[in-house]
Amino acid sequence: MTSHSDKLIPVQFVHANGFPFGSYRALVDAVSDNICISGKEKYGHEPHLPVTNNWPFIVKEVLEQIDENSASYNKTFLVGHSFGAVVSYMAACLAPEKVAGLIMLDPPLVTGWRRYLIKLLKKTPWIDKVTPAGLAQTRNISWPHSTDMVDYFSAKTLFSNMDRRCIEDYVRSATNAEQDAIRLTFSHEVEASIFRNVADNLNYYAGKLQCPSLLVTGESSTVCMPAMRDVFVKQNALKHIITRGGHMFPLEYPEHTAKLIEAILTQWYQESSQ
Repeated sequence: MTSHSDKLIPVQFVHANGFPFGSYRALVDAVSDNICISGKEKYGHEPHLPVTNNWPFIVKEVLEQIDENSASYNKTFLVGHSFGAVVSYMAACLAPEKVAGLIMLDPPLVTGWRRYLIKLLKKTPWIDKVTPAGLAQTRNISWPHSTDMVDYFSAKTLFSNMDRRCIEDYVRSATNAEQDAIRLTFSHEVEASIFRNVADNLNYYAGKLQCPSLLVTGESSTVCMPAMRDVFVKQNALKHIITRGGHMFPLEYPEHTAKLIEAILTQWYQESSQ
């Protein structure tokens, strides 16, 4: 799902790992008409841009998407959720001439002394235990045609607080009815590899942001934890707000999240136009 138009405020949205862009349809549809949100359906699946340590090729993929979808604009705004927030941050640091502003929605941040621990664990099978990589590697990838996929995912802990419309959008985006079964539309091996290669080099980018930036975390999130979040906020002189919901709050409260994003982007755009 990609939206194109000549609307006023261009936005590139980068999805969470394992949640194709179409999963965010309710959020995208809730923003006002003067905001044009584009997004790649699934990151990490281009053969020439493989998933490697610290995600450098996915960052390149984000920058390519900016060039492809925002050619008629001088700069675009980046909004990313979870893994998508981290690679958006890296892209904004590496190509400040392309990015007008950055909103990070509950990113998995590895900072301080914990980055050395993660760097070590990434060399061992233990990384599958401390990240969701093990779950992604062993997840179901096909189901009988008789399966009610919305009910199936609704029963999963990760989806338990999500708006049902978002689960329905996820099912439409992440699964496809083929001749013999219902199957995932993305590679679970890529999903696992993205988790295994979680960025431990955020210190390299510290202080390089040159655009207005905001970190938004869910009040009950167990992913963007204060110990690592606070270091990141200080290193990057970020503004930080807490919103309702958990790590998946963009899919738990899509309209609320859309209005938050809209208010921030509108403010930044107006300030840049003065």
